[in-house]
Amino acid sequence: MLIALAVAAHALEPNADGHVLPMAPRWSVDVAGAPAAEPVSDARQVYLALKAGQVVARALSDGAEKWRRDNLATAQPLGLDGSHLFVVAGAAIHALRTADGRDDWIKPDLMPTAPLLAEGGWVIAATASGLVALRGSDGAIVWQRKAGTIRERPTIDGDRLYCSLEDGRMTALQLESGEPIWEQQLGGAPGAVYVSHGRVYAGGSDKYFYCLRADTGELLWEWRVGATFQGRPSGDEDHVYVAALDNIVRAFDRANGALRWKVALPERPASGPIVAGTTVFVPAVAAEVWAFNARTGARQGGVPVPERLAVPPELVERADVGLFAFAITGGLTNEWKLTLLATTGDPPVVPLSTLPGTVLPPER
Repeated sequence: MLIALAVAAHALEPNADGHVLPMAPRWSVDVAGAPAAEPVSDARQVYLALKAGQVVARALSDGAEKWRRDNLATAQPLGLDGSHLFVVAGAAIHALRTADGRDDWIKPDLMPTAPLLAEGGWVIAATASGLVALRGSDGAIVWQRKAGTIRERPTIDGDRLYCSLEDGRMTALQLESGEPIWEQQLGGAPGAVYVSHGRVYAGGSDKYFYCLRADTGELLWEWRVGATFQGRPSGDEDHVYVAALDNIVRAFDRANGALRWKVALPERPASGPIVAGTTVFVPAVAAEVWAFNARTGARQGGVPVPERLAVPPELVERADVGLFAFAITGGLTNEWKLTLLATTGDPPVVPLSTLPGTVLPPER
């Protein structure tokens, strides 16, 4: 049984009484086949890319199919910004209208090497020849810049674009022009970037976790984790959180890099952590998305899914409605289904702090 799970932490806020758990199924519908990438969603619809070459939009309210596009085979994650869904099919980028699935524009001959960044009216494509910045509304090229190989999705913060390069460099560019601002050579190839409160965080292939000044690229602190990082870091006002393949989630003081807590996971994480309210969620290859107290690391239960996860989840933060999880299940002997799980209206009966978990002592 194959499962694709998308967790969307909308608004990053708990319910009025302070809880984001437990979660329960709201609806479940049949889908036409196996997923090619993780689902993405906006305030009204969830979008699926299937291995059969179909892209489908379904209503967030009840899962009803709203539109379907054929012959758009993709192995890249979908991009979503405003009224457009961006699909990499072959060497071309298709901008589909979210309202009806029709092409607004197509940009051929790009062949992205990393997942598209679609945000704030921009579409940033990393290609073999460098970075290409497109206007999301019509696909017009705003600027192009030669760069090294980029495998991770770039990150926008304010008027800057941050990129991780395979040769170990981290770069910051002017978003409007592509002009370089700073470049920092790290000890290993940086992974997915998290930017917040004037700082840039990333795990490196050398198994160090790095913190840089966002304005200058100055290295502020580093911490040797000793394991390969998994997914993108996340954070809140006090901490930055990172998952690694030693099956440990770590919380660092975002200002000085002190290790505040670390938690051993029962199994390997499938993606990076995400914060919702005062809870840190960690998707796993198990049939659950684990949940921990953001301040202490204490286990707070999790989000159960029908079977073990077989593909990493897509994690999305947005500021409109509550907390949702989309699970796609199916296989050779089962029909493919899409299930929406959402926060229930009732707080947990048992205090979540009593649930099992292992908080490890800080590393020395």
